[in-house]
Amino acid sequence: MGPQVDLLLSLMGIICVAIGGPHFALADGNMPAMGFTPDRFMPKKVAMPPQVSLLINHMVGIYGAAALGYGALCLLAAHARVFINSKPLKQAVCLGFLVWMLLGLAAQFTKPAGTGEDGSPATGPLPVLLAFIAMPTVGYFIA
Repeated sequence: MGPQVDLLLSLMGIICVAIGGPHFALADGNMPAMGFTPDRFMPKKVAMPPQVSLLINHMVGIYGAAALGYGALCLLAAHARVFINSKPLKQAVCLGFLVWMLLGLAAQFTKPAGTGEDGSPATGPLPVLLAFIAMPTVGYFIA
């Protein structure tokens, strides 16, 4: 079991923390950074119902919590040699990450991203999604 799998697991963990942290920690769920602000999408005469805003913030926060948890799992699998250093654990973490990313890819085409406005992407950036699929796949096989 080489250091390459630990490097991939570390990279996957750091990405999860970097993406999930702001979604979990920021009061606005980091939505403005993604270009989603209610005033851009709601008619000027109608305020966004507070229930919708709360629901969106809640869902984004849950995603952030899940990403932080998975990031911690990746980092522990890569660096917790004091507790365990096993090939099956590293492969299981890679497989779990791969399933998460494959389901995310499926969601891109069944629950499109974006807002429907001109210029709003219908999917997330496919090269990034494919990289997120490639990393755990490679990690599984080199563990």
